[in-house]
Amino acid sequence: MRKKISLTITVLAVLGLFAAHVQAAPTLTITSPEDAASISRAENPQFTMAGDVSFDTPEPTTTRYFLRRAACGGTAAQNMRLSTISGTDGGTGCGYIGGWNLLGTADEPGFAMDFPAEDGVPLTLDAGRAIATRIVASSYQGIQGGPVGIAAGQATMTATLTADGQPLGSQSVTQTILPTTVNYTYDFSFTAPAGLDTRDFGSLNLRLTMRGPGFGHGYVVKSGASYVDLPKYTASFDRRVQTQIDSGPWVNGTVGEELDDWSATVNTPGVGSHFIRARAVQGGVTSAAVTQVLHVTA
Repeated sequence: MRKKISLTITVLAVLGLFAAHVQAAPTLTITSPEDAASISRAENPQFTMAGDVSFDTPEPTTTRYFLRRAACGGTAAQNMRLSTISGTDGGTGCGYIGGWNLLGTADEPGFAMDFPAEDGVPLTLDAGRAIATRIVASSYQGIQGGPVGIAAGQATMTATLTADGQPLGSQSVTQTILPTTVNYTYDFSFTAPAGLDTRDFGSLNLRLTMRGPGFGHGYVVKSGASYVDLPKYTASFDRRVQTQIDSGPWVNGTVGEELDDWSATVNTPGVGSHFIRARAVQGGVTSAAVTQVLHVTA
C-alpha cells in the first residue's frame, strides 16, 4: 500500500495527523496461455486466460479537507474549494456566507457558500464513522481589527456535505453572538447513510448556510482553521480484471476469492495471429495493459 502524506504549508495545518492517501495502481500478469502460444480453433472454440493480480488493500483512514479561498472578487477569483493541502488564504473578509446580509436572512438556497473538493477525490467512503466538520466564523469587528463591534444576536450555521450529489449528512449549530467576541467555532458531527459505505465517489462538496439575526457575523475563517475530517478507505473495494482481443471491447473476467488470481473464458478469434490483453481495475485506477500474442490455427 502506498501512502502520500499531506503537504502542509502553514503552521495552522495539523502536521502528520491526517494523510491524503493515493491508491496504488493494481498489477497483473498473464500466465496462460503463454506468449506466442498456438491453439486450434476447431479444437478450442473457447480458451481460458488466467494469471496473477495484485490490488491495494482498503484500510480505514481519515482525510482532512481544508476550506480554501483565493481572494475577494467574483466567483472565479474567489476559487472557494476544499483541499487536502492547507495554506494562507485570502478573502476572509470578503463577505458573509453567500450573501447573508446585516439584517440576517433565511437560509435560502441562494444564500450559501459551496466548497467543492479540488483534490482528495475520487474517494471510497467509510460510513461506519462520524464525519467531523469545524467551521470558525468571525464577526465584523474581527475583520476590521477592533476590540468591540456591532455583531450581536442568534446565528445558526448549517453544514451540508454531499458526494456526487448524494447527501452524506447535514447539521445546524446555533451560537449567541456578542459584540465583545470575535471568533466562534461551529462543530458538526454526522454519519453518512449506511448504504453508502464502501461506495466510490468522484466529487465532494461542502455547503454552508446561515440564518439570523446574527447581526454582523458570518465571515468564515480559513488558512487552516476550518476543515472537514472525512472517514474513508485508502483504496476502492471495486476490484476487477478485464480482457481484450485485438481492439475489441474490454470484458470482465473473474477474480479469485483471495484476490490474487484471475481467469476469463473467451471466444477464440479467427485463424491468424492476434493480440490478447488483460488489465486490472480498482475503482478509478487502472493498471497498464499486459499484451501477448496468440496464434490461432484451423
